[in-house]
Amino acid sequence: GYDDYYDSGGCDDHDDRPYDDHGKGQDRDGEELDIMLIPYGNITLRWTARYKALVTEDSHHEYEDAYAFAPGGTNLESSDNLEIVFSGAHTWKVTGVTDCIVDLEEVSGELNWSGSGSGKISEIERRTIQCYKDRARLLQPYDRQVEHATNSSWNYTAQKPKGASPPAPVIYMSRWYEISFAQLRDLGVSGYGETVFKTEDCEGTRTETLPMDSALGPAFTWCELTIADAFSNQEFRYQLRGECSIDTPWEAFAVSGHGAWKLDESHTRIDPDGLGQARCERHGVVDISYALSFIPDEPVIPIVPLVPPEETGSDSDEPEWPVVPLVPPKD
Repeated sequence: GYDDYYDSGGCDDHDDRPYDDHGKGQDRDGEELDIMLIPYGNITLRWTARYKALVTEDSHHEYEDAYAFAPGGTNLESSDNLEIVFSGAHTWKVTGVTDCIVDLEEVSGELNWSGSGSGKISEIERRTIQCYKDRARLLQPYDRQVEHATNSSWNYTAQKPKGASPPAPVIYMSRWYEISFAQLRDLGVSGYGETVFKTEDCEGTRTETLPMDSALGPAFTWCELTIADAFSNQEFRYQLRGECSIDTPWEAFAVSGHGAWKLDESHTRIDPDGLGQARCERHGVVDISYALSFIPDEPVIPIVPLVPPEETGSDSDEPEWPVVPLVPPKD
């Protein structure tokens, strides 16, 4: 399994021969020629990563009869969702092998980043106040229930953050690979929204609308936490690893894979006095699909002259073909 491979240091092949023993030619005496067959060609990675978060919250509390504004209470309802899509395709050129790992040089690629989502929160406080039928507050008073409400709503957009880089394939000559994603320090998310304030009193109702200074709700924070939790977890990272036949020169391969991670949390709190309760749910998802392929360069077969008998040291009177390992050209 993967644990056995990574514990081994990654340099042992499946037939227990080190990679350095593969691809070496032999001379007539059976001595190995110190030439390694490098899998020259192009590596292409295509991927789509989706980062999602949903946070909902609701609570209510009724005032006790002894409360100055009873009967009354508070209600809160909120919902916030965000989805970011990170996708693209990149191609690298194989330039060699170092410590059993294929050396790659970026050739071309594209990187796409987008995001959307929205949120809202409604907070209402109901009070019972004392009003009078005249401005002089002389006539018989009466009770009136009024509301103070705050309603906010916002929308998310996302654009490619500065310094965004594609995931990089790490390919081992021992027939393993892993897809490595760089740490995200910025999700490129911005939000815009507004808040409507409503106030009721004995005189009537007043409303005011103001833009929101910062429209990044709880889904944004939970999305960041989910991404960090996924990529710091070994179980998730193992989903972005697999086997490939990179150790067979001039043989193309194509592999694909999928990794998924969830971060969920749910809390319910009931007031000790039994007059209210609060509930909060948070759901986060990291979902990545990818396809990794290798297209080898065409090998070049060297043209080697026959070796005269007097140079071979053999008893034969016929010239012989020397044993020459095939090596692809280097750019």
